[in-house]
Amino acid sequence: MKRLFPLSLLFFSSFLSAKSLLINSEHNIAEGNVETRPIQIECKKDCYLTTHLVSKKFAENSKWNSSAMYVLSDFAGNKGIRYGVKLNAKSNEPEVVVEYFDEEKQTQMQVLATSKIGDWEGFKLSWSEESFSVSLIRPKKFEGYSVLSDTGLNHTDKLFFVPEKLNYMFIGVNVVQYLDIGDQNVNQKWLKIAEDN
Repeated sequence: MKRLFPLSLLFFSSFLSAKSLLINSEHNIAEGNVETRPIQIECKKDCYLTTHLVSKKFAENSKWNSSAMYVLSDFAGNKGIRYGVKLNAKSNEPEVVVEYFDEEKQTQMQVLATSKIGDWEGFKLSWSEESFSVSLIRPKKFEGYSVLSDTGLNHTDKLFFVPEKLNYMFIGVNVVQYLDIGDQNVNQKWLKIAEDN
């Protein structure tokens, strides 16, 4: 994380009242390369985390899946889900997706929405002992300003693994990531920082 994102104008007015605090980082990953880092999980049940992505460029001609994704998995990383923005190899259009993977490395993908270069795509991940949910957050435009709000587009299913690892995984993409350290309970240290601001 490089610096605190200045919360300005009315764009984030709804977040300010909820003690949300966005921290941004920019990632410019060359075609065929991967950047992955862990996000520490301290909660054991009823966990949630909100992140936002603005994808500036995808590697359109790469044989690798150009994407900006988050990965929630078991401790070994053999079973879990990936969610985020991924370039459709056939249409060369970004899509908001949720993917399943297992020990056999078989994947199953659910497309939540189409996206565009430069679009703001937000995600609220939550999970309990029995289920998980990924909700899509986007700017809602009003006259002269915008507010981030839940779109009603989400994917919910039974939990088929024990969540112990959470990573971001960016492949051949230029993306800005915004981590909302206020709207989460996976890391108590972040929550305290947000509450003190």
